[in-house]
Amino acid sequence: MTSLFSPNPVNTGRQTELDVLKAVTIFEMIFMHLQEIVFSCAYNDRLFIHDSWRMLFFDNAFYLVGPFGFLFSMGCTIPFSRNNLPVQQMRRGVNLFVAWILLNALRMIPFAMLLQSSTGVPFQENYCRFVWANDVLFFAGAFFLFSGILQTMKASFAKIALFFAALFLVAQCAGDFGRFLPPGAHPFLAGFVEISPLSSFPLFNWGIVVALGVLWGKLLQRTSDKTKLYAWTGAVGIAAVAILLGALYFSGALKCEILAASVSNPLGVHQLGFVSLAGAFAVLSFLLPLFYFLSLALPDAVKKGISCVAGKILPIYFAHWLVLPWLGFIPWMRNTRARAGKIVFAALALYVVSFLLAMFYDRMKKTLKPFRSKEE
Repeated sequence: MTSLFSPNPVNTGRQTELDVLKAVTIFEMIFMHLQEIVFSCAYNDRLFIHDSWRMLFFDNAFYLVGPFGFLFSMGCTIPFSRNNLPVQQMRRGVNLFVAWILLNALRMIPFAMLLQSSTGVPFQENYCRFVWANDVLFFAGAFFLFSGILQTMKASFAKIALFFAALFLVAQCAGDFGRFLPPGAHPFLAGFVEISPLSSFPLFNWGIVVALGVLWGKLLQRTSDKTKLYAWTGAVGIAAVAILLGALYFSGALKCEILAASVSNPLGVHQLGFVSLAGAFAVLSFLLPLFYFLSLALPDAVKKGISCVAGKILPIYFAHWLVLPWLGFIPWMRNTRARAGKIVFAALALYVVSFLLAMFYDRMKKTLKPFRSKEE
């Protein structure tokens, strides 16, 4: 196994399988956010969804892997990035914090309007309730900020990884952090989901996911045989997923009523305790080799398109939230209980629109760059 890795970087540049992971992950998140907001009357009550066992199973899987895969993929690309200095890491963290605050301020306007029209809850009440709610942008920003600070203190990656592992262990031992804080602070920990009195979405949990992504990126960068690495990973992933499905089956967790209860409780599914961390990592170990071997068969034009989408994952994430709540005002979205086909169609359409908006944003930045240079 030692000959599988080189002391020096072997693979550089974009890794197509990681681009596929990003492209698939952002679709998963769009697919689930549509169900939570557009195809629900109150948040995630699924009033306008025709649930089936298959739908509930995949929704639970998406909840498990979606945010995990999003943050993991961000970590994977760090070793391949040229912008990896401590100051650049901290700047990226601050930029993600700003993006999170701005996104919340904007997306909560149509979301609060939608809730007022469908549930009668006043706009101001919902807006104030959710505007400080956390999400993956904050979690990623926290990682980059802390990581940059630790790097300025000459901490190695091993020490940085141990720091985030320690935070994860503290979160598991301390349990719900909300009980230590006044109610007004609960949204800050709870995530963009139904906020309970005791948050089960503590901020400390998620740094370890990005750290695991960085570790995988470093392994991938130094492997002398990617095919062998992914073959071993796939074997481990198949075994882990088989064990996971077996445990779920024999515990009765795959029954329709249990799946329905789980999917209506996103906090419980992806709160990232030991079980959800292990489950998400098992599924990802199964998926990444599939993405790699698929990438070997893809034409170059398709790979280029996937890389283009993956390179804009953050603008796409931002853009889809700006559009998504407004879709709830379209009568067709809520005229019947939607089946999987209708939701997939809406998710793909929103994906395309979000990508076009991201392209427009990129074009505007390039257009305005000369003017900024002149001013400076």
